[in-house]
Amino acid sequence: MFEYIESYYNRQRRHSSIAYHTPAEYELTYAPLRLKAA
Repeated sequence: MFEYIESYYNRQRRHSSIAYHTPAEYELTYAPLRLKAA
């Protein structure tokens, strides 16, 4: 199951919806800020 998720959700591809960051970059940069605001 893990392999399927990792291959389906490409964590290296840049996404336009998150300012052309990779999902991993987004998690490291913006997710902590979102948690502080909550």
